Amino acid sequence: MRNIFLAVFFPLAILVGGIVVLIYNTETKSKLSITKTKESGHLDLQVKTTTDTFHHIISDLMFLAEQQRELQKSGLVFEYNKTPSRIKGAFSASL
Repeated sequence: MRNIFLAVFFPLAILVGGIVVLIYNTETKSKLSITKTKESGHLDLQVKTTTDTFHHIISDLMFLAEQQRELQKSGLVFEYNKTPSRIKGAFSASL
């Protein structure tokens, strides 16, 4: 009786175990593939968003640089590296 049980149980257990491992591997590969696809889409979106943001920043900086040049030409803005002499005297006297 025991030998018959073992003769039936072990092959069925190996068969069921094999099927479970096969299903597990298939599900794991499927989920990994879906995750890779999603992450690739997210990465593409992040690259596009970052690129667009930097284009806006560069455009703003170019506009501000042009405005600065125009104001310097008209004499309305001091250059940052040129401090008027009365201000230089005030700083050196306080030291």
